[in-house]
Amino acid sequence: MRIVPMPESLLRAGQPLPISLRDGRGGLVVARGTLLPAGADVRALLRRAAWADADEIDSWQRKGRVAHPARQTSGPRAGDADAAHWSGLPARANRVLREPADAGFLAALTQLHDELLDRLDHQPDKALMALIRLASASTDHYSATHGLLCAAAAALVARQLPGWSAADCRSASLAALSMNVWMTALQDELAKQRAVPSVAQRAVLEHHAHGSAKLLRDAGVDDAHWLEAVEHHHDSVSGPLAPRSKGRQMARVLQRVDLFTARLSPRRTRPAMSAAAAAQAAYQGEDGRPDEAGMLLIRALGIYPPGCLVRLATDELGVVLRRGAKANLPQVAVIADSAARPHALQTCRSVTEPIKAALAPHELALDLPLGELLSLAQR
Repeated sequence: MRIVPMPESLLRAGQPLPISLRDGRGGLVVARGTLLPAGADVRALLRRAAWADADEIDSWQRKGRVAHPARQTSGPRAGDADAAHWSGLPARANRVLREPADAGFLAALTQLHDELLDRLDHQPDKALMALIRLASASTDHYSATHGLLCAAAAALVARQLPGWSAADCRSASLAALSMNVWMTALQDELAKQRAVPSVAQRAVLEHHAHGSAKLLRDAGVDDAHWLEAVEHHHDSVSGPLAPRSKGRQMARVLQRVDLFTARLSPRRTRPAMSAAAAAQAAYQGEDGRPDEAGMLLIRALGIYPPGCLVRLATDELGVVLRRGAKANLPQVAVIADSAARPHALQTCRSVTEPIKAALAPHELALDLPLGELLSLAQR
């Protein structure tokens, strides 16, 4: 049996369970067809059993039962299997990152990382779109979702650096995934908190880079570059990368990636920013000049990365599906006309004229099922 994460979106209080819930070893916990009580705590249920049989999911999807409730479509979509995977990934990452003292932590972390990078290698635009859509949609599992997106972005940036080996690139993306492991719970808490951080919370924030490096070292990490990158990922020193040690180069990449991706995610005290605003923050260093690591980030992801919302030169509204030949000319699915009347998601269009504006998620309140977007991106 091959088990995969059970997406929380598939569990609805007051309705029968569409797929059996299983534990981490594949053992049956709640059978398919069991009626979830109207007041069922779905998240509490997922803490006991967060997995499902992949074959059972595939069979269910083939029967056409994965229709998005807001659209009431009939028949399965090609992107639903991908959507189920990506939707369940933050919860899985959250479970790993919240238990750094667990005996199996390092093995679980590297397995999570390698699965993420495998998908990124095979379909980078789909991976970026899924992660950016998830990061911009909710504050749930904020820290884990942020870590996954940072790892993907860091991997793409690292591959552009001359002289970096495959091992160096792996160290950088592992560091990005684990750089906040000392404060996973606090990051989640702060994402939902309206009040300013308390004195105790600020102390954790100020020392989390050192604390994360120590936790990783205690867990068995002996990669000096990985540890140095984590320990210094909040250093705010702009300028060229070449004079720095390999670990400090990685740290600077992480600092820019962290800055960029954090702005794409909402918090209780502010909405997510547009991709253009996030790109501007990463591009310009602390000295007010273009930053080398920031420029590499924009080159890798584009000014308008997959998953971001844009207003085209025609005033139509779209979501970016794939990066284009140039950072400012992505491939876009038109989702609404100039009056914001929704279009059916049918085609991907290469942008030939400059994007008129990047939009923050809260500026366009349209239903965009992840499965449909992933399916369209695959064409």
